[in-house]
Amino acid sequence: MSVHILIAEDENHTRLGLSLILRKAGYRVSLAEDGLAALALLRKAKTEGPAIDLFLTDIQMPGLTGLELLDAMAREGISLPTAAITGYGDKDMVVSLMRRGCMDYLDKPFTPDEVQRCIENLYKQQQSALENEDSGQNRDVERLRLDLASRQKEIQEARKAHAALTRVPKAQGRIRLSYISHAYGEMGGDFLDFREHEKGCDLLLADVAGHDMASSYHTVMLKAFFEDRPEREGACLFRALNTQLLASANERMISALFLRTDLPNSLLQITTAAHPAPLVMERQGKLYFPEAAGDGIGLWPDATFATHTHRLNPGDRILLFTDGISQARRIHGPTGKREILGERGLMTLARQHQEKDLETFLACLWEDVMAFCRRKPADDMLMAAMEIPETLLK
Repeated sequence: MSVHILIAEDENHTRLGLSLILRKAGYRVSLAEDGLAALALLRKAKTEGPAIDLFLTDIQMPGLTGLELLDAMAREGISLPTAAITGYGDKDMVVSLMRRGCMDYLDKPFTPDEVQRCIENLYKQQQSALENEDSGQNRDVERLRLDLASRQKEIQEARKAHAALTRVPKAQGRIRLSYISHAYGEMGGDFLDFREHEKGCDLLLADVAGHDMASSYHTVMLKAFFEDRPEREGACLFRALNTQLLASANERMISALFLRTDLPNSLLQITTAAHPAPLVMERQGKLYFPEAAGDGIGLWPDATFATHTHRLNPGDRILLFTDGISQARRIHGPTGKREILGERGLMTLARQHQEKDLETFLACLWEDVMAFCRRKPADDMLMAAMEIPETLLK
C-alpha cells in the first residue's frame, strides 16, 4: 500500500501543485484547505482510518495556524511525521514548530525535486524511528529473557541448596528411623532432622507455613538452630526460634515437635509447638497419643512450650507426622460429605500394620493414607517412624 500524505494548505494553487507532484511520485494524497479541516481529517484517520502516514502543513492558515494545529494534535494524541510549508519571514515560526516535533520544512516557492526530497526525508525519519522502537523493544525483550533465565537459574540453585541443607541424615546407631514425605511445592514444606548422641537421639519435625522462598529460608533456619547447640532441650530450642522469628518481623507460624530419647533411663521427652502429638506404639500392642501441648512458633513473644516425659520400652515405635497426614481428606462418594482422616483414623490404619518391620510398616501406612485421600495430597505430607532397640542402654 502506498504512503498516505495529508496536505493542509489554504492557498489553492499551492495545495493543488503539491498534490500533483506527490501523486505523480506514487503517493496517496488527501487535501485540507485550512487548519480546522486538517484536524477533522486527522481525527477521522485516528478513529476510523484510513491511516495518514505523513503530514505537510502550512504555517499561516485561517481557522487554526500550523502552530495551533500541532498543539491540538499533541492534546489529542495524534502523532505524525510532519513538515511545515514556509514562506518568507517564517523562520522564527519554524523554530517554534520544530520544538513541537515538526521534522522538516519546505520553502515557498519549491521545485518538485525539493518536495520529493522533503517527503523522502520525512519517510526515512519515520522508518528510522520505527526501527529504533522495534530495536528498543527487542532489547527490552532480550533483557527480560536474560533476567528470567538468570532468576530461574538462581531459583534452581536455591532449590538444590535447600534440598542439600535439609537432607535428613541416616540413623547410624541402635535407634532405627524411617521416613516418607511428599512436598506440595518445590520450596519450603515439612522439615525433619535427626541427631544421635550417647544416650539415644534427638528428632525435630516441623511444618512451616507456605511453599515459597521465604518458607525455605525458615526450614534452613530450623536446621541451623537444631544443629547449633546439641545439648539444648526442646523448650529452649523453641523459645530461641520464637525470639528469632519475632525479631525478623515474621508473619508466618511454624508448628514443631521435638523428641529426645534417653535409653539408659528408658525415657522419652516430647516438646510440642502447636503440632500433632506422636503416636506411641508399644511392643505389647497398645497404641496411644501421649499428652503434648504448646503454642505455635513465631506468633507471640510469651509463647509457652511444655515438655512431657514418658516411659520407653524395648521395641516401642513412635510415629510422627505433620498435619498434612492427619488432615488428609476426601469426598465420600455416596453422601458427598467431606471426610477427614484424623488422628484416630491414622491410629486405626497403623494398627493394621503394627507387626510388620519398620520400613514395611511405614510404606504400607503411607499407601493407606494416599488411598484415603485418593492419591491427591492437598498439602505437604511427612511421616517418620522411630523404633527403640530391643535392649536399652544401661
